[in-house]
Amino acid sequence: MVHRFSRKVEDAQGGCISLPVIGKETRGWAAPLKDALDERGGTPSKDVTRIITATVLGKLGPRPLVVHLGSDVLFEAAWRPRTFGQHVLVLDPTLDVQKLNKAVNRSVHLVNSVPREPRARQVPRRITEKARPGAIGEIIRGLLITFGDTPLGVVVSRERHTAIRKDLSDLERERTRFVDWDEPMERLCGCDLTAVLGEPPVSRPAVVERLHVIGDGQFATQDPDWGELPWQAVTLSGEKVDVERRGYRNKAWQRVHSQLKRGRLLQVLANVPGEAIVFSAEDLGLPMVAAPPEIDRVDVAILEALRELSVTFATKSNEGGSPSSFSLVAKVTDSPKSISTKALSKITSISESTMLRRLKTLETEGLVKRTGTRGGWSLVPDWPDRDVGAD
Repeated sequence: MVHRFSRKVEDAQGGCISLPVIGKETRGWAAPLKDALDERGGTPSKDVTRIITATVLGKLGPRPLVVHLGSDVLFEAAWRPRTFGQHVLVLDPTLDVQKLNKAVNRSVHLVNSVPREPRARQVPRRITEKARPGAIGEIIRGLLITFGDTPLGVVVSRERHTAIRKDLSDLERERTRFVDWDEPMERLCGCDLTAVLGEPPVSRPAVVERLHVIGDGQFATQDPDWGELPWQAVTLSGEKVDVERRGYRNKAWQRVHSQLKRGRLLQVLANVPGEAIVFSAEDLGLPMVAAPPEIDRVDVAILEALRELSVTFATKSNEGGSPSSFSLVAKVTDSPKSISTKALSKITSISESTMLRRLKTLETEGLVKRTGTRGGWSLVPDWPDRDVGAD
């Protein structure tokens, strides 16, 4: 075997060699191979040496070790699961009983067949690592404004935290708590709502490894065919929504990829203290809801101006004192008088045409209301008390 392997390396040939399994250590068995590789300047790395040794000693899975020779050497294999002499409790939401049984070749029993349902809803929207910080900021800003007065939790990759924070105002940063996928979710204690932006990352090597572990290693060398993979979701109100996403069009790859993503996400959601709203284009099995409003800085300026003028009118109609202070995310009360588009345009320096267009959008989102068809505008009473499950 060693000589055949050496000849292929020397001739730069491609091929697949079935390494014999001896099941025990044999002194000096790898020396001829090492000498041949040394002569060719191709001394293998420690990882490659470890894989070859593990194959010969029978420590890898039942599938053959595939070796691609050329400019690179690629080994595709899976380690055999560890064996124990006693009962073992496995806590892994990414595997079902059948897959685990196939992976370990042991009798597997399900301890709890009724997992706790996560307190979460899903917005079918694709959030990737390339999403603009400004777009993420609009989502966070909309949730801060429309859902209660407590801090908002945000789960997103640590690499995005700094850029997203820069897009938020001082007040918005103060009311937001960021955590990474692997950080303790206890940091979100006190957050009634947490925005989960995307899903925990699942790498291509993780999919390959899982395919080998569950005995489907023959699919690992197939073309995964990554590309557009849209699907249709149904919201709680019964509305059908076409969801754009990217995934593996190879069914075996996509099945494993989805299991890993959903399982890892459920682990995160199980530890989130309050309710969660998940922004993801994946089919996660969660109840679907309509997207909350996405608020940019111009919308914030309009809402703040409308609130300030409302407070001013309220003060004048009472005792003539100065306007009371307010916070962007504070509770809204009925304004005693509607505010004209012209007045709002003047205080914000936004053109009347842009102001009218923005107000109509905010009206559609349920944040402001208009008196009649050509009257003034006011904030909708108590709109921060929306339920995350509302659609």
